[in-house]
Amino acid sequence: MQTKILLILLSMLLTFLPVSAASAGNDAPDKATVRYAQGFTIEYKENYKLVTVLNPWKGAVGKYQYLLIQRGTPPPAGYDGVPRIETPVRSIITMSTTHLAYLDQLGLLDTLVGYSTFKYITNPNVLQRIAAGKPKKSGPDKV
Repeated sequence: MQTKILLILLSMLLTFLPVSAASAGNDAPDKATVRYAQGFTIEYKENYKLVTVLNPWKGAVGKYQYLLIQRGTPPPAGYDGVPRIETPVRSIITMSTTHLAYLDQLGLLDTLVGYSTFKYITNPNVLQRIAAGKPKKSGPDKV
């Protein structure tokens, strides 16, 4: 469960990081500018990024890696067992109301396809989407 939550948070982090493009027509950003976040590394390759989370939570043993693959390109060889995420990310499931405010402010609520429980949601834009049948309940707290 912690791995799934970590994966969702990591996807959000890397989706919303400020980036710079090498040229005006380039859809693949050069590198993310990380100002405050710590505890992870990003290795930049030709059509993918390898993200390594060094200390995902207090007391965790080991590290976690994720491949962020540019949509429409073949996955790289040699990363068996490493979770793959196509970018840009088109949809998200979140388990915390905290993330809903960020999605709303960024105008990205349409990417929200799942949420753990609707019980504590007060954001009117999210409530409107719930009334329309989007997002769906996800995770262990399907209340």
